[in-house]
Amino acid sequence: MRRVFPSLSILAALAMAGVSTTAFAIERDGWRLLGVPGVKESAIGWQDDDTMEVISDSSVAFYYREVMPETQTLSWRWRVMDAGVQTDLRTPGEDDRPVALHLWFPKDDESGSLFGWAASLLGYPPVGRAITYVWGGTEPRGTAFINPHLADSQGMIIVLRTTAASEDGWAEETVDFAADYERYFGGPSPKPSHIAISGDSDDLGGLRSARISDLRFGDPDQEQ
Repeated sequence: MRRVFPSLSILAALAMAGVSTTAFAIERDGWRLLGVPGVKESAIGWQDDDTMEVISDSSVAFYYREVMPETQTLSWRWRVMDAGVQTDLRTPGEDDRPVALHLWFPKDDESGSLFGWAASLLGYPPVGRAITYVWGGTEPRGTAFINPHLADSQGMIIVLRTTAASEDGWAEETVDFAADYERYFGGPSPKPSHIAISGDSDDLGGLRSARISDLRFGDPDQEQ
């Protein structure tokens, strides 16, 4: 994957003291496709049943939008149909993966722009740090490491499923992104400002495809 990057609306309500939080689905409207200059774009979009499809054929792209969640968890379902060859997620140029979900956090005094000095000129959002949850590679679930594409330890990659797990069909995920942020960046988590889905097969080539559904902030078990 080459270095680039990506942005939801008001989606969730936080529980006040003693009141449980309801899970809110992320809206279908407001998403934008962000490609990498000079590289074929992956095809990412919605199916009729509110399932997002990600198809990468020697290509890469992000599908993103702004968010303003009031919960600290994010849940979704996803599956991989075409996993492609095994890859090394730690090595730029060899880190293709069928699908990844990214959360971007606002820039602060200690973090420069995630997209570099030309971010505003290119229309990229003002993002300072990122957590990427990946389906791909060979390392076991829960493995976490610094994103090799980002400067100054601004990003972490967390493996949720390996490439081999594509044989398992649909999988459900719930992540506590606030806890992950504090664990890996060493301070209280701000609210994420953007979410993105990416498909990536531009380095080693070939076809990779995946689907993702039921994206929502909050625990689905709390949904009313």
